[in-house]
This record gives sequence, structure tokens and C-alpha cells, in this order.
Amino acid sequence: MHVNTLTALPVLQYLIADEGLEAPGIPFRRGWEIFQKFLKVPGDSSEDMAGFLVSWLRENPDEPVLEILLCRQLADSEPPIGPLRRIVALQFLYSGARVTVDDSELWSKDFGSVDRFLDQVEKGPAFDYAVDGELTSGDAIIAQDE
Repeated sequence: MHVNTLTALPVLQYLIADEGLEAPGIPFRRGWEIFQKFLKVPGDSSEDMAGFLVSWLRENPDEPVLEILLCRQLADSEPPIGPLRRIVALQFLYSGARVTVDDSELWSKDFGSVDRFLDQVEKGPAFDYAVDGELTSGDAIIAQDE
């Protein structure tokens, strides 16, 4: 099994189902384990990197939602698939989150290896909150499609 921009989401969904889970009920800790398995699936894309994205969704300013994405950005530049860039992610939402974390992005390319990237993610306050916070939903999505 390999992933590219077209197969990444179905592969991620398969890994979730193989763990006996389905959206929107993916717990963060189990999602983190699935994400690590997902990163081990070889990629066929010209660009392939892991990311940990933290942002506040402020559609309702009185009750912002913390969004944490465990993602894989893939790009295929050659036909028949490309040009296409896609971010496939496990999305975790925390409504009414009571935590002080800033919007942030970590990308594996900035750490020299996926293992160093994963270690850095686990050291952050957003990760700690994600593990212990009250999760609203966990899902597999295409977060960006270009």
C-alpha cells in the first residue's frame, strides 16, 4: 500500500476502521496512534510531509473552537494525478476549550526526521490539552485541496 494525493484519505479512513473506530468518535490518543501508522505508509508523491496544526475557529466569537490537525501534506506534480496538492488530516475539535494555546504549525521538514517531529509535537501544550481535553469530535478530512 502507498499513498498519494488521491489515495491518502481512503488509506487513513481504512486505518481508522481497522482500529474499530469511525468518525466523529475518534479519541485523540487513538487518533495519534493511527496518525503514526499513517505516516509509515510509503508515499508516492513528489512532496510528502507531516504536520501538527493548531488554530482557533472563531465562527462564534463567544465560544471559539480549538482545532487540532494531525496532517499529511502531499503533492503530485505529474499527470495523470497532478498538479495537485492536498492536506489530509485527522481533525480534532474542542468546543468551549479552556486552554491558552496560540495558533501554531509544526512541519516534519523543519525537524530533519519524522521521529524528531513527533517527539516535538508530544512536548507541546496543545498536545497535552488534546490528550486530556474534552473532545467534541474527531474525523478524517481533506483540510486543503489545491
